[in-house]
Amino acid sequence: MFEFIATAIICYFFGSWLMQKLAKRPDAAFRGASFGCGVFLVVSMTVTGIVMWNTPGLRDGFTVYFFLWAMLGVVLMVKGIKGR
Repeated sequence: MFEFIATAIICYFFGSWLMQKLAKRPDAAFRGASFGCGVFLVVSMTVTGIVMWNTPGLRDGFTVYFFLWAMLGVVLMVKGIKGR
């Protein structure tokens, strides 16, 4: 079920990015791509970080890096939405 939801979200953001690209506005295409990459980073790195955090042998400082990448995704999402 989660794979279906994640695939639907990624397809929606790719479609919105493509529609913005077709609008002949390069700035809008960049914002759409930034937002799409941000969503991908937030979802994938958060889920991977939680899974690795629950694995007993991997709970060291390495897991923190996944949450740092997720924060980078949030920054990209905010940068993509800010221009709208």
